[in-house]
Amino acid sequence: DFDSAFKTLDLDPKKFHSGGTSVTRQIIYTDSSGKKEVIEETVETYDSPEKSEKPKNGSESKSFAQKLGLNLGKSDTTKSSEPKAAKTATVKPGQFEKECLEAHNEYRKAHGVPILSLSKEICAYAKEWADHLATTDRFEHRKEHKYGENIYMKWSSDPNHQVTGREAVDSWYSEIKDFTFGQEPRTLKSGHFTQVVWKESQKLGVAWARSKSGKILVVANYDPKGNFVGHFAQNVPPKKK
Repeated sequence: DFDSAFKTLDLDPKKFHSGGTSVTRQIIYTDSSGKKEVIEETVETYDSPEKSEKPKNGSESKSFAQKLGLNLGKSDTTKSSEPKAAKTATVKPGQFEKECLEAHNEYRKAHGVPILSLSKEICAYAKEWADHLATTDRFEHRKEHKYGENIYMKWSSDPNHQVTGREAVDSWYSEIKDFTFGQEPRTLKSGHFTQVVWKESQKLGVAWARSKSGKILVVANYDPKGNFVGHFAQNVPPKKK
């Protein structure tokens, strides 16, 4: 539960509060082999897009969990945007997925870990959840965690505004600044980054959807999933020199 997860991670739950717009809980799952996976479940409860926190100088806005640095395991990112000009060009079929895969693999090569391959099956799985989030106008993770998962949200008042596949990955990877290589993380600030470059992950599925309120939602799933307690040092190597 929430308290026990904080206790396991050496954090004091009494120091944290919900902040009003999102509710986050940390759960540690132990599988049959004894591996412990830290899962972050965040539910954003915006009444309207305008209530989301808008970034300054293009930086991503931070949800309650991110302000606390609680982004290990399943991870989410939010961003809000007022585009300067409408983008009317449509995205070619497969373009978003290709961009997202290429961005992942550029970063993975830089860290000397095997590249990911795109899975149609996992893309369909990601699309199912992205469509669900758009239909329900919510921003949260699946309750069942078959795969590793990163989610990203950007709000725009322009109904033609597009998010590129690289944009979400660049945002996730930017958390490298919060990770110390060669040891287990003491804070949970870098869960997006660690899943992007997790060495044991082999397949990627990614999709996006747009809600009526203007949320552009990106879901990425990874197989095998990453962010297991006790496995960070061997799965998240530093950049090659």
